[in-house]
Amino acid sequence: MAHIVVFGAGDWGTALASVAASNGHRVCLWCRRAPQARAIIATGRNPDYLPELALPSNVEATGSLAEAAVFGKRWIAAVPFQALREIWQHLKPLAPHDLRVCNAARGMEALTGLTGSALCHEVIPGAVYSVLGGPAFPEDVAQGHATALVVASSLTEEALEWQVLLSTPGFRVFISRDVRGVEATMANSVTAIAAGMVRGLGLGDAAMTAIITLGMAEIARRSRNMKGVPGTVLGLAGAGDLWRFCTENSREFRMGVLLGQDKSPEDALAEVKHTVEGYHTARALAAQSCPLAQAVAQVLFNRGKPRKVLEDLLKDAPLGGDFTEEELQSMG
Repeated sequence: MAHIVVFGAGDWGTALASVAASNGHRVCLWCRRAPQARAIIATGRNPDYLPELALPSNVEATGSLAEAAVFGKRWIAAVPFQALREIWQHLKPLAPHDLRVCNAARGMEALTGLTGSALCHEVIPGAVYSVLGGPAFPEDVAQGHATALVVASSLTEEALEWQVLLSTPGFRVFISRDVRGVEATMANSVTAIAAGMVRGLGLGDAAMTAIITLGMAEIARRSRNMKGVPGTVLGLAGAGDLWRFCTENSREFRMGVLLGQDKSPEDALAEVKHTVEGYHTARALAAQSCPLAQAVAQVLFNRGKPRKVLEDLLKDAPLGGDFTEEELQSMG
């Protein structure tokens, strides 16, 4: 039986805590707000996220970072990505010497463009890092619907350990050593905003297909530039996750629909209500010369008109088949 700490009591953190506990492990769920932790302890349910989910009795809750840090040496990060640096900086003095971190937060740091692995190695350099990726909705996990994800670590035995800790009959975890490739697919959240704008504008299925194809091309190029394994883009973390993001259940897709319906970015964020990681990832990727992210950022941060921005993007940007000979060779 392992002791696992889940940092972040939103819908994803709550779902992951339930999964780990259902495997018989002791789980500590860290909540940013102490009243939320007290409610979980008193009722066995998270009153703010997935309130219909009855948490196993071996899930504990706390609002104290110090209490959470000493609970166990295996940490799952499920806070909004933009909060990772702050949380890890607070936790660094409390971290055990043999710390294992599994990052379930999706995105990139907006101001620096750092991925989760780069950020972790900068803030907690001694931690053994893994990343969880792939198509999953917390609501589906809470209802026991079949879900498949991938956990990647540079150490095969570490990925295998997380696979054993988290896998259940309905929650299948596959392993990979391609941390960079999995993290390259975080750009999927930006593609989903663009796809949502297509839907909101009523531009049709052909335009939607073109945007998704462009998104696939961008994560393939990004993976290549990051020295990722080409096949990762076609697996759960890449194509699988992109499919998930471009559905009505995705916050990013819903935000894009609202933007296409002429809502301002501020109003769209407010209507979605929850954290939209693609909003911040668009800013980070736009600074790295990704055409699709630059187009989305134009709408989000520079008051660009969605129809004009998307028309220009589809007119000028290279689509999926337009790889150079060198890029094609790198894909094997």
